Amino acid sequence: MSDITTILDERKKFQLENNLLYNFLEPSATATFYDDFYSDEVKKNAPPEFLDAVKEHYHQLGEDAKRMEAIISNLESRFATKGIVVEIGGSRYQNRSANAYSRFRNYFPLDISHSSIQAYTQTYNKIGFVSNAQQLPFKDNSIDCIFTHTFLEHPLEPEKVLNEIIRVLKVGGIVVHNDAWFCRWWQRYGVVKLKKFSNMTFQEKLISLSAWFTELKVVRIPPILMTRLAAELFAPKNKVTKLRYKKLTPNYSLHLGCDEDAASGIDPLQVIRYYESRGFQLNKPLSSTQRLFHPNNSICLEKIA
Repeated sequence: MSDITTILDERKKFQLENNLLYNFLEPSATATFYDDFYSDEVKKNAPPEFLDAVKEHYHQLGEDAKRMEAIISNLESRFATKGIVVEIGGSRYQNRSANAYSRFRNYFPLDISHSSIQAYTQTYNKIGFVSNAQQLPFKDNSIDCIFTHTFLEHPLEPEKVLNEIIRVLKVGGIVVHNDAWFCRWWQRYGVVKLKKFSNMTFQEKLISLSAWFTELKVVRIPPILMTRLAAELFAPKNKVTKLRYKKLTPNYSLHLGCDEDAASGIDPLQVIRYYESRGFQLNKPLSSTQRLFHPNNSICLEKIA
């Protein structure tokens, strides 16, 4: 677009770097962590012995890449040439986002990591935003499409992010979340499935055994289903709902990329309900049974009011 400032909230101050990077960020421990995480200059701790193998395993499965390709292809059919598309949590690694930068005329990544967005602007010679997603730098009703990928679990207050998305999206705008739902308490330790049991400390072994128990389906699934059923049956209709999620303690001392830095465990159905109570509807309606057994998949909603 010819003038990016037409969508920016004039009340928010920023620094313009290299005519491409719009920096709205205020210093915080979270911002420092993600700046270091994506920086090539910051020395990282030695990774656990199985980390590379675990990441390669999921890479070979390719499910994540297929899902993002389907999401971007769907959005591309609607917003390729018209409309402003923002990826919250967008990064220098555009392969994570099915190379969205090349598929939308007005695509803009926004992230709390200065180093990531700086690398994006330098690599692709395109505009990027550095900002806390809990305070988006855009005007009300100014954005046509917002999508996230493995992002929503990281902000300390995810409900503020959702409120900001609701504020800046136009009526008729689309939001897609392809996030890491139900992040676990044990991920912050960086040991489960990442270290050989015999090489763990006594405390790490206790963590690993506890994680094994809580991951049993007969232990983990029933509470989720009961919570969903109660919400669907007894929560007041047509009433603004709260976002209910499990707070986690992010670990900012590790740089593994295995959600050790996750700040919450979120049920996608809770996010759906949050949006629905604020004038959104699902792109594809779900039956009561489908809502109850909704998988850890992406969700897509349209702002209708």
